[in-house]
Amino acid sequence: MLTQIQGITDRLVVLVNLKPPVVPEWFVSSDDVDFQERNMVGTYHKKKYHGTWKKANVMVALSDLRQRDFEVRATKWFSLRHPNIVALYGACHIVNPPFFVYEFDPNEINLLEFLNVEANRHLVWEKLYEVALGIHYLHQRQVAYGELGIERIVISRNGQAKVGGLEENNSYYQRPPEQLRSEMIASPASDIFSFGIFIMDTTTDVIKAIDAANMFQHGEIPERAPNLSGEQWNLVVKMCAYEPQGRVDIAYVVNQLKIFAMECGNTSQASDYEANAGSTE
Repeated sequence: MLTQIQGITDRLVVLVNLKPPVVPEWFVSSDDVDFQERNMVGTYHKKKYHGTWKKANVMVALSDLRQRDFEVRATKWFSLRHPNIVALYGACHIVNPPFFVYEFDPNEINLLEFLNVEANRHLVWEKLYEVALGIHYLHQRQVAYGELGIERIVISRNGQAKVGGLEENNSYYQRPPEQLRSEMIASPASDIFSFGIFIMDTTTDVIKAIDAANMFQHGEIPERAPNLSGEQWNLVVKMCAYEPQGRVDIAYVVNQLKIFAMECGNTSQASDYEANAGSTE
């Protein structure tokens, strides 16, 4: 009897001393987020929804990340604030599937839709420069993005390009050789390779971009894309070097894209965006 009482007492002591679970600062309750199946804007494999959270318009992205990876990504992105980064408002990790909640403007469009308008085509290098500013901000904070997708870049109401899309991207043709060889996680160097292919996506047709990516992934340098100047093509080649250590860094990419944007007559805009980006550091 004494042994049983002691056992009960020991368990009570353990229960009394238990600490309550720590709630992540980014946590939002699923009860506070409203979205419907009819509001889906993604694909079956990349489900995203227009929704509301605290009466604000938001984008809700379902995730198939493992719980630990989901929590790490939410923790990293929640603290990021930059004119060229889509803000993460929060995430919910205690439902299945978990989801991210990030900013959404009903008037925004993605980069593909923006560039499909003929009158906007001359702004392609300006938008690429803005994307580079966002990635530069991420790399300064030791955050790697992963494969860029033209549909994952949004153009906000004020015309700035923003890097968004916290869900996984399965565009294998944008993956660098080292990730195709093994299950390596994204790194700044892998971001650079993907960004180089992304530049081709936005300046040439998709078929040519895929063919060039395949050659880069096998250590071969394809012929220069006809829509790119010699300097622009040299940048892509330097970004898509076979070995990660052979690739240029994001600071170099930012400087080159700024030059290309200025050459297209977007000098004042480029200067303004750089000033805005600098104020967030």
